[in-house]
Amino acid sequence: MTIEKVFAHLVYPNFKDELDVSFTASEVPLSGKLFGMIKEVYDKTPSECDVEIKFRSENQSNEVRDSLIKFFKKRSAKSAGKLAKRLALHTTGRSKLGLFFVILGKDGGKDIVVLSRFPTDSAILADEKGGSLTVEFLEKVFVKKWSSYKGAYFTNKPGKSSFWSGWVVDRQINAPT
Repeated sequence: MTIEKVFAHLVYPNFKDELDVSFTASEVPLSGKLFGMIKEVYDKTPSECDVEIKFRSENQSNEVRDSLIKFFKKRSAKSAGKLAKRLALHTTGRSKLGLFFVILGKDGGKDIVVLSRFPTDSAILADEKGGSLTVEFLEKVFVKKWSSYKGAYFTNKPGKSSFWSGWVVDRQINAPT
């Protein structure tokens, strides 16, 4: 499975109005330590996602499927942002701020979209330099915890008349808040 593009978005929970949601997005470089972590998520998601989703026909009206197809055609931060916006509009106040990745790839002849959301946390950074220790409180830290994330894996068969299949996992639903 190869990755072609990765987009990252902050997803704020509990928005009531689509007009209140604005997003800054980042296209993640396809190299480096962050990409290594994202590649691990991408490779692991198909085996982790254990709840199947089926779009039964091309004529089925489904907002998520339509957004995925638009994203796949445009392959842009803006079209990935529409998926992030939908997630924000449907995320309850129980969830914390999330870091949302939209990962576009291929596996053989199949197109792949992996959606992955990690919750925010706080942390303490301790840095030792020149015989002294600096300690700093950090907010908006996203920790890779396999026990606390949400993911979705969608695939299609190439061609105009194809439709999507997908699988999801929610490891945050019963996680402590």
